[in-house]
Amino acid sequence: MHSVVKFVATKKGMSTALALTIAKNSDLVSYSADRLTRAIGVLLEQAIVAGDMRSDVSAEDLLRAIVGMCYTHDQPGWQRNVLRLVDIFIDGLRNRRTKRRTHQETSPGNCR
Repeated sequence: MHSVVKFVATKKGMSTALALTIAKNSDLVSYSADRLTRAIGVLLEQAIVAGDMRSDVSAEDLLRAIVGMCYTHDQPGWQRNVLRLVDIFIDGLRNRRTKRRTHQETSPGNCR
């Protein structure tokens, strides 16, 4: 997700120009959204299987969140603020059971 924010930062002029010329229901937008969603889905599934990520999140949820966070790319200081929000968002996506189990296993006095 940090890479997406950095990508938007380097391409922000292009994304503004493209947004003006491409209709939201165009084949290009559809094709791109599908490819991004599938790529995010693969990474998400790996994180879920590894037990690192909550299983109640979809690839579409992640794509909507990052697009929404980057929406203010024309505001001063936006990138620093968005990267902070991404960190908060990612922390909320972590599998809490895994975090709790790890904490319990490493607690002092735990004799397992």
